Formats: sequence, structure tokens, C-alpha cells
Amino acid sequence: MRDQIDRLQQLRQLDGTIRSLSGAVSARETDLQRKVTEENLVREALSSEKAMLGATQSKRRQADIEVETSRERKAHFEKQLTEVKTNVEYQALLREIATVEKSIREWEDTVLEAMETEETTQKNVKRLAADLAGKQKVVQAEREQFEQGKQAADQQVAGLGEQRDDLVAKLSVPVRSKYERVRQAKGDSAIVAVVNGSCGGCHYKLPPQTAAEVRHSERLMICEGCGRILVAARGSDG
Repeated sequence: MRDQIDRLQQLRQLDGTIRSLSGAVSARETDLQRKVTEENLVREALSSEKAMLGATQSKRRQADIEVETSRERKAHFEKQLTEVKTNVEYQALLREIATVEKSIREWEDTVLEAMETEETTQKNVKRLAADLAGKQKVVQAEREQFEQGKQAADQQVAGLGEQRDDLVAKLSVPVRSKYERVRQAKGDSAIVAVVNGSCGGCHYKLPPQTAAEVRHSERLMICEGCGRILVAARGSDG
């Protein structure tokens, strides 16, 4: 039985290495996705600022047209002042001119406000465009490194998987059957070491006799708490 336990020890180490490699790839992928999300947020912000800039420029151009049109109307009314025959007509034209002058001031205010908004928005567009360019470079570099790292990790995992299959094939039918049942229930943590007299999976405090039998490796020991296969910790007295 000792050789079977030794193979389970090796299997546990292989599983741990495979989990570490897979976990490192997952962590790197999560970090990459975070950077991609940041890039997309900046892209959306830039698109929004560009849309605002376009709308503001359109508003300013329309206000410029209104100013020019109002000035033409004012000039037309001022010309009529020299042609009217009665005081009533004269006063009516003055009121028209006052109304047009008010309109001109309002449209000129609109132009100034639009120009100020344009200036601020253009600065935002420039800043966001630079920020986006920087994040795109970071994401591209991160993606290339991730793909290279993932490829290398996949190759390592594939190699370790072959070693794992060889180990599993060398287990006796009862041990292999038990192992596969536990693995279906517990996943990669089917085999755990005894740490300080407790199960390394569920931390159930083992009876002293059980911990001793695990150390002696004379028979396959199962945790009463979680059903995992127990093995002695490497370099430990269990």
C-alpha cells in the first residue's frame, strides 16, 4: 500500500502545480480584462466628449447665423427710420430695433458660452485621446504577454496532465476507484495532507490513531469529516 500512497502523494503535488498554473493564468486573464474594461471606459468617455464637441460647434454655428441675421434685420429697420412719415411708425421701428438688439445680445452670449464649452471640451478630447492611446498600448502589450504566458502554461499543464494520467493508471483498481469517486465530489482537492493532526481539506481534527495510520501509510485513510483521501504531509510528522 505504501507505493500506492506515494503515488497519491505525487498526484497531490501534480494537482497542486496544475492548480497553481491554472490559477496564475486566470489571475492574469482577470487583470487583462480589467485593463480592457478601463480602455473601453476611456473610449466611451472620448466618444461622449466628441459628440458634445460636435453638438456645441453646431450650436455655435447656428448662433453665429442668428447673430448675423439679427444684425441684418436691425440694419433694415434703421434704414426705414429715415423713410417713415409719422411718429407712430417711428416709435414702432424703435421698438423693433430694441427687440432685435436684445436678440443679438442673447445670441452673442450663446456664441460666447459655446466657445467656452468648445475650448473645455477640446481639451477633454485631447486628454482622453492621449489616455486612450496609452491604455491601448498597455492592453496590447498585456494581451501579447498573456497569450505567450497562457501558451507556455498550457504546454506545462498538458505535460503534467500526461504525468498525472500515468500515475492514476498505476493505482490499484480499489484505490483508483476510490480516488475517482472522491475527485468527482471534491474536484482537485480529493487528496489532502494531514496538517497538525487535522484534515488539510476541511480542517477536521483527526483521532490520534487515524493520524498515526496516515503517517505509517499502511492503508488508505479517509477523512471522517469530508471524505477526502488523507496522506502525510511531506517533511512533516502529520
